[in-house]
Amino acid sequence: MGSGDTSLVRRGISSDLRIGMHFLYAGTGYGGSSFPKDVKALVRTGDDMGIDRRVLAAVAAANDTQKRVLVDKVVARFGEDLQGRQFALWRLAFKLDTDDLREAPSRVIVHELLRRGAAIQAYDPVAMDEARRVLGDLPGLSFASHQADALLIATEWREFTSPDFEQMRALLKQSLIFDGRNLFDPAMARRLGLEYHAIGRGRRLAGWLWRGRGRRQRLGGPGLLLGILSPNLDDKTHLCQIPRERFDFLGYTFGRCYSQKTGRAYIGTRPSSKSIKRLVESITQETDRSRILLDGEDVVGRLNRKLIGWANYFCLGPVRPAYRAINAHVTQRLRRWLCKKHKVPGNGWARYPNQYLHEQLGLVNLPARIRDLPWAKA
Repeated sequence: MGSGDTSLVRRGISSDLRIGMHFLYAGTGYGGSSFPKDVKALVRTGDDMGIDRRVLAAVAAANDTQKRVLVDKVVARFGEDLQGRQFALWRLAFKLDTDDLREAPSRVIVHELLRRGAAIQAYDPVAMDEARRVLGDLPGLSFASHQADALLIATEWREFTSPDFEQMRALLKQSLIFDGRNLFDPAMARRLGLEYHAIGRGRRLAGWLWRGRGRRQRLGGPGLLLGILSPNLDDKTHLCQIPRERFDFLGYTFGRCYSQKTGRAYIGTRPSSKSIKRLVESITQETDRSRILLDGEDVVGRLNRKLIGWANYFCLGPVRPAYRAINAHVTQRLRRWLCKKHKVPGNGWARYPNQYLHEQLGLVNLPARIRDLPWAKA
């Protein structure tokens, strides 16, 4: 990637609580004895039954390509001919806490580099015996540690996350790292004088502000856009404003928000109008006249499951307005449903006030949930 950063993409996608962030790490592909075999078996089963398995086939093909991503970076840096080059390869097993090399990306890396004439010095904290058994007869592969042109990291390992960088640099002819697991911060690596190539970790552009002619200033952290709202005319700073445009992503609307405490603008998220509308339509359907024969507890239980599920996901940013609007709608709809069921004349406010709905019937009170969400903005 040129200027993108997969860590930011991961953070955005993982804000969907149904997805999470535990398995959204960029890397050199998956391996092991089970998952690759299962994916290929499903593809073959689909072919035998005449079922199109394009998604699974694309997953397998993308994984095969990803196993070569470090090799592609090495070739882009040194060229196709790697004769006379020495590369140190850290971690050979396919994942953390195992010595299993079956379908491991490291095996593809080893073969591709050796095919281009390179020599490889391999190391794994626990899989050295298995590596010697599986790979030990390959010419050009050794399990020693001495001067190398670059370091390649194929799989994460705890002891690799905080190495002695001075010792690392002493073992490298060039201070060059190809990191297949994004173990280190690119900015830190540059400060240490390392040429660092990671997976999808291009230089972030959002933190750079052009000032004057040909000069740029680093502004970091959440205050980036707020910091540039105050122009310094003596320094001839171009005034940049937070954009008014908004866009929807994963049910949230991203765009300009205002702090209720300070009134200052910031880039934030809120539940989108579409997501609110879908919940409102679902609530209306649950309290429709056709449900009049259902038990009251059953209806309240159905409503609560929808409200809690929605609120558990939409809990970031200024959620209070959405929570209040939805709470007003659900109480009104439930009150009307109760009046129709029990043939109570009028709007039912006297017989079914909000306090009765929440305390007696147990209807979820969305605005009250904000106290339990420290990351939600009022």
